[in-house]
Amino acid sequence: MRLSTVHLAVALCVLLPGVRSAAQEPDWPPAARTVHFDIGSLPSRGAVDASLDLRVLGGDENLTYTSLGLSYALRDDLQAVVRAAFAGTKSRAVTSGVVRHGGNDVEIALRFGRQSDRPWSLLAGVAFPDTPAQNEAMPTLAATVEAWRGERGSAHLNLRTALVEDNEIVGLGIGGEARLTDRLALVGDYTFVATGDNTRSPVSGALRRRDVYGVALRFHTPDGRTTVDLGYANGAGLTTGFSLTPGLGGGEGGVYLAIRATR
Repeated sequence: MRLSTVHLAVALCVLLPGVRSAAQEPDWPPAARTVHFDIGSLPSRGAVDASLDLRVLGGDENLTYTSLGLSYALRDDLQAVVRAAFAGTKSRAVTSGVVRHGGNDVEIALRFGRQSDRPWSLLAGVAFPDTPAQNEAMPTLAATVEAWRGERGSAHLNLRTALVEDNEIVGLGIGGEARLTDRLALVGDYTFVATGDNTRSPVSGALRRRDVYGVALRFHTPDGRTTVDLGYANGAGLTTGFSLTPGLGGGEGGVYLAIRATR
């Protein structure tokens, strides 16, 4: 999939929710996340959310990342979150020597939010990466606000950061959900990485800064409690750090498949 196609798909996710429609609104709850970040208000107290996603990154990365997520609503405005992403490691010869890439990341966080005319949430956590680039615990932070909502979906702004020592990575994301039919939606996001280097050149091995993007078709079950995503993404996984990390070189992504269930 060419990057220009991803740009177009993400733009549709953001713009289509504002289009008025006479069609009946599908009977499902608001989206809980896009491909790379949380959106919407928090679930009611006692709600449990579990997710599994696979990202088969091609190109120079050539690794498959598996992510697991589990969250529990402690109160109507507070959610405990545990996420983990796993992959093998590989080495690549470059002009400056050898670059190793891949690895694992585990994140524990609390997410606080309020339901209002423009739902918002804040996340604060700690990540425990085990990658060639980082193997020390680091804080993670995120903030999301609903930009607007239409009859057929919503659009959101997100700011998130992985506070890597001497290389703080900060991303500003825009994303949304556009409902296409009673059981099908288009979701997507694009994150502009403002500071920090989040990948390396596959030729020289030099540090690089590259944006992160993803787009998918989302299938809803009739009860609205389970979703299945199938799409294309270049981010490595669910954790805040991996959601700000593209594959080696940063350009090419791969197949994205996710299953999420809420009870």
